[in-house]
Amino acid sequence: SSGINAEYGGISIVKAVVTGNTSTYLGGKRETDGHTHTWTVYLKPFKSEDMSIYVKKVHFKLHDSYSQPMRIISKPPYHVSESGWGEFEIMIKIFFQDPAEKPVTFYHLLKLFPNETVTVKDKTLISEQYDEIIFTDPTSIMYHCWSMLVPWIPLCHSITETLMNQSGKHSHLSLKPDVR
Repeated sequence: SSGINAEYGGISIVKAVVTGNTSTYLGGKRETDGHTHTWTVYLKPFKSEDMSIYVKKVHFKLHDSYSQPMRIISKPPYHVSESGWGEFEIMIKIFFQDPAEKPVTFYHLLKLFPNETVTVKDKTLISEQYDEIIFTDPTSIMYHCWSMLVPWIPLCHSITETLMNQSGKHSHLSLKPDVR
């Protein structure tokens, strides 16, 4: 992040994300291009939330053998689907709504073949990695983006009762985004 912020200095916001891919074997080599698998590489939130509130775009840098190897995705879902025959590393670069926040880069090894690090479910291979983006001293723009992510939590009767003070009025309930 961009240095100490007077209003939000001293805090860190952690956003948990998952980078991964799915792949499906085509049953052999396609005659047209020799490809053996279809696949999708993706970036998604670890918890269900709308990442577009704070993510402006995501760049996926594929192997240079692909037509237009730099794929730019500007809205969710953040993914690219292709076909191929080999495994390779994909760069995933995340750009944020506030240009003062530096982009964050992850690398994901595209997996097409089963091994001990992947899951196979209904003939689809799944390879995922958990990671975290840590914003130290976030800009006020980014902090306000995250404040829009707070889900509405309906209050049940017993919780409502505990929020009432002696005079029978509701006390103020302030929900904050994930802050560590």
